Amino acid sequence: MLRILDRYVLREILPPFFLSLLIFTFVLTLPPVMRDLERLVAKGVPWDFAVRIIALLIPQALGLTIPMATLTGILIGLGRLSSDREAVAMLACGVSPYRLLRPLLAFGLLTTGATAYVMFQGIPDANQRYREITWELVSKRVETDVQPRVFFEDFPNYVLYSRDVAPEGGWKDVMVADTSTPGSTKIMMASRGRLVLNPEARRVDLVLTNGTQYIPSDKGETQTYTFADNFRVSLDADSVFGNQQLPRQLTEKTIADLRADAALKLNRKEGALSPHPELIYIQQKFSIPMACLVFVIIGLALGLSSARDSKMAGFVVAFAVVFAYYGIMELAVQHTRGHYKTIEAAGGLGQTSFLLANLARWWPNIIMGLFGVGALVWRDRFAHRGFPVSLPVALPRLPAGWRSTSTPSPHAGATGAGGAARKNVVVVVRLPRLRLPVPGLLDRYISTLYLRLAGLSFLGLLGLFHISTFLDKSEKVLKGDASIGLLLQYLLY
Repeated sequence: MLRILDRYVLREILPPFFLSLLIFTFVLTLPPVMRDLERLVAKGVPWDFAVRIIALLIPQALGLTIPMATLTGILIGLGRLSSDREAVAMLACGVSPYRLLRPLLAFGLLTTGATAYVMFQGIPDANQRYREITWELVSKRVETDVQPRVFFEDFPNYVLYSRDVAPEGGWKDVMVADTSTPGSTKIMMASRGRLVLNPEARRVDLVLTNGTQYIPSDKGETQTYTFADNFRVSLDADSVFGNQQLPRQLTEKTIADLRADAALKLNRKEGALSPHPELIYIQQKFSIPMACLVFVIIGLALGLSSARDSKMAGFVVAFAVVFAYYGIMELAVQHTRGHYKTIEAAGGLGQTSFLLANLARWWPNIIMGLFGVGALVWRDRFAHRGFPVSLPVALPRLPAGWRSTSTPSPHAGATGAGGAARKNVVVVVRLPRLRLPVPGLLDRYISTLYLRLAGLSFLGLLGLFHISTFLDKSEKVLKGDASIGLLLQYLLY
């Protein structure tokens, strides 16, 4: 049962968490949304289909934004407590930083479960639905191209003619001419016809119902066959799909699919291939959700601070931690890829171990987790006592002549005594003061606060852009199409 302190800490964390989740997800999905929406609208796709397709892009971003929002929410929430000196009051009352782990770990377990659902179920389901809608659009486009009472000859070796469009989809009173055999054209007449697309098998069938087939024979006679059920005519798939393919990416496959692909690579007759990409992404489905717990520990260690602007700085610190996390991840993946590519070229995959591939995605959790635990221990032991190291060397003092003194100079006293006898005349000339318009105290305070918030927001959004770009382009590094140095140059320029 949550106590008063637990509920109070959670109330401070949840609002910035949801706000960060909304902002991060919006920023990450905005570029593909604008690109795909423009393409879909240009092709005349209905708005309901366009909105459904765009909504399917959200799970792709949630796998990244939930851990980021977890860290940001904790840093901002604890930063608010630190900036208002409430964290100092808690420590003074004997509340240990470890005591705050209970509500934060409960919060981290919830975000871990949400991220795990997205990685295991949300992304594969969204990708599957994305393909279904895309093929449905392709089917509707083909059906729209077939106009009633117009001969349609885009299918190779087939001519399609229909009298009208059926209300439930397809056509009524359909005639199909099969010209695949020169000099022997087959004619099929049916009351109904529709297209059936199988994207996985890349197959397109024209299904005819309640019709008759006329086949000419060598003797000049015509054989007639009547069919009532579905009669399938296989059409050329390239004429419908063209070069359009939507293969499943590694990050969009289920664990069973990845394991099956890994087994196929190892058992190829032409020569075994390294299954390290599949093994890496299998572990990614577990390591990314666990990153939420790692970020909880880091957020608690870095969020408790005595700085006045720790609430605003938490936004930028979160991006620095996330960028370091994914930087370590990509370095580990790059090293793993090079290791197994070398073994694959030498033909030694049968005797090698794939432990390195299984650990590639876990190195960031291990390294950042150790950093978070160390920082939390330091915070608990030494934060309230200052830095626990004393300098063994005394600092040098300024020379005596450089130090200011309040004792008046003897020359000044003598001058003053003699000046009274000489009766010096002092002439004072008053000049008008030139007043320049300068900002007042309140103006400077508001301007400083605004510039600080604007600068932190700019750095945060810039970091989010670089993180998303880094993850998007890192696939090329994993496949060997680019190097890490080239990727860093791309991010720099």
